[in-house]
Amino acid sequence: MRYQKLFVLVTSLLSATLLPAYATPSCQTKETCAVGTECSCTITPSSAYERYFYWNFPGILKGVNYSCHFSDTVNMPVLDSFKLPAGVQHQVSGSYPHFPMQLKLQTDAMQDKQGNAEIKIFIPASDYPTTVTMACMAKNP
Repeated sequence: MRYQKLFVLVTSLLSATLLPAYATPSCQTKETCAVGTECSCTITPSSAYERYFYWNFPGILKGVNYSCHFSDTVNMPVLDSFKLPAGVQHQVSGSYPHFPMQLKLQTDAMQDKQGNAEIKIFIPASDYPTTVTMACMAKNP
């Protein structure tokens, strides 16, 4: 019993001192990031499995241009695909299909008044975690 309490105390202290104050939450398989907001989460390591993650950006408006940026801490993610509202024109730059990269959206010809953008990223098997940061920001023409 005494060793169990000691173990709990030591692991609690180690967790408190080794985890940085800015630690981000773990990424879920599907994440939502509101337009105009920068979102970050950490993809935990998995040395045995390749995985896919999806980010949804709701609230893309017709007639507004957007600049979306995607980055991570170890340049691991690869853009697998993305879905944009019908009629949206896009341009990709940076290290495409690898992070860091940018996706610019031009929505003047968008069919609906509002829609969602979704990106799908591939994470190869790895022993290292990575913190992913994404945002889609409205920009003036």
